[in-house]
Amino acid sequence: MRQSILTFDLGYYDLDRFMKLNEEGIYFVTRIKKNVSYVVEKEYAHSKIIRFRNGLTLRLVSMEIDGEHRDYLTNIFDLPDLHIHWIYSRRWNIEIFSE
Repeated sequence: MRQSILTFDLGYYDLDRFMKLNEEGIYFVTRIKKNVSYVVEKEYAHSKIIRFRNGLTLRLVSMEIDGEHRDYLTNIFDLPDLHIHWIYSRRWNIEIFSE
C-alpha cells in the first residue's frame, strides 16, 4: 500500500496538529518556526531527534542547499536527509501547477 506524505508551510504550523497526524500514522514534512523551544534527544548527520513541550518527538533536518540554510520538521525517521528536502521541494511544484 502506498503511503501519502503531507507537506505544508508555516501557515499550518501547529504542534497539536502534528501530534494528531503522528498518532494517526500520517507522515508529514514542513518547515520549523524560528525560536521554537525543544530539547535535542539525539543528533546525527544533518538531523536531530527533538522533543517539544507537548511530548511530541520529531526529526529536524538542517541542510545547506544552493547556499541557503533549510530546516525541515518531519515524523519520517528512516529516509536520508536529502530525500526529506526533495519531498518538501515538490510542494512548490504542486503550488505552481495549481495556479
